[in-house]
Amino acid sequence: MSDAEQRSITIEDLSRQLVTTPNKTRRQIYTIRSEGIDIPVRVIDVPGTGAADAPLVFVFHGGFNRAQPYPFFYGSRFVGRPDTAPRTVIALCDPTLALSDSLRFGWFAGAEGVDVPGAVRTLLAAFVAQIAPSRVIVTGGSIGAHAVLTHARELPGSMVVLANPLPRIDDYHQPSVREYFNLCWPGHPARAADVPQVVNDASLAYSDMTLHNEFVILLNATDPHIYRQAAPMLANLGGRTAEPERILPVSYFFPEHAGHAFPPDELTAWVDAAVMAPEPTARMAALTREKLRAGEARPARAKATRDDPLDIELAAQLVRATQEART
Repeated sequence: MSDAEQRSITIEDLSRQLVTTPNKTRRQIYTIRSEGIDIPVRVIDVPGTGAADAPLVFVFHGGFNRAQPYPFFYGSRFVGRPDTAPRTVIALCDPTLALSDSLRFGWFAGAEGVDVPGAVRTLLAAFVAQIAPSRVIVTGGSIGAHAVLTHARELPGSMVVLANPLPRIDDYHQPSVREYFNLCWPGHPARAADVPQVVNDASLAYSDMTLHNEFVILLNATDPHIYRQAAPMLANLGGRTAEPERILPVSYFFPEHAGHAFPPDELTAWVDAAVMAPEPTARMAALTREKLRAGEARPARAKATRDDPLDIELAAQLVRATQEART
């Protein structure tokens, strides 16, 4: 995307246009300066009648192949359709990645002297205050979950939809972690746990608070990151809540999507359900009914005639993870 196709705009002007002249903003890319940092955003969708009093969806991307030009966005499938409800969808691009053409992972965590989390926090709060949506959904997958969890707790009552979440920086692919810290935090150790300005585990803050959000956590059962990422996250989310119905983990087995992959259409269906579930909040039972209404359940696979080697390996991983937790 060339610079000529982006427009610099204030958050006040874009919010006003989303409410009063929404058709001008649809599918447009803007740069908004927040706390001195330029954050690229893309308006993926907005109701023709305006964004006020409609659901608002914020989308955070995961890692990207740098063959794609900056800025880049995720969420093009989250547009409203005739069989779903109108919604405003705003995707954010991590400005951390503008610091180097080789950087593929930034976790929306910023760099030395570049407080991306603070800038994003201010931006989201301004959008919500000025648009006045009927509800807020925050979604992302993979390392995008780190930003989702970081900012959703600042938006009480928001719904969180995660796919194959990776909220812990230090437990990710180590060469990528070292690259990020070497480029963005030179002179510091290449571990989030040793850099006070960086939050290593974005789910940890939830372990010591009463939940004010609702969570749909979509997991591919063959994702190798489950034990070091999703499992500790679920434990943190359930730390102090007296309302376990606020957390809905959903595990799938997709023969055609092995490992750390999740079908975009399935994630889209859950985002649609979060948009359309009845008010005042998207409670889990209503959300699940909305998801089931959107499509038939997948047929069961034929009964296995022999042990699947992948199942055996997953079981072995679970045993090892359990043993490590006990030591």
